[in-house]
Amino acid sequence: MHLLLQRSIQKYAMARSSGETVIFDRGIPDCIVYAVRAGSDPTPSLEAADAYRYEPHVFFLEPWSDIYETDDERTMSFDDTVSFGRELRDVYERSGYTLVEVPRDSIGGRATFVRMCIARFVAIGTKGGA
Repeated sequence: MHLLLQRSIQKYAMARSSGETVIFDRGIPDCIVYAVRAGSDPTPSLEAADAYRYEPHVFFLEPWSDIYETDDERTMSFDDTVSFGRELRDVYERSGYTLVEVPRDSIGGRATFVRMCIARFVAIGTKGGA
């Protein structure tokens, strides 16, 4: 768990120093759920989630059985993914983020939705996305 958290912090720092809008597919708060599920102490992840804050809006994609597949990297069953998603939602909400539900749509439709949201966030003064 320590290596996952360390790499998440490094990616966060690199993105912040780039000055660009960056969208992460995983964030530091994810490490909290991974630690709890692994039976590890979540305290370092909880502290990091407080110290390294993303923009206030976080895109959230619910597990979708029609497109879910396992592979060498994605080994969780779909049912485990659903429960992980519930825990993740709770962690992000308790951490003070506003979740933006990405609708089930084609890849292009989801990408258009995310681009439109980012444009809106930039227009109102926040970048959004973790």
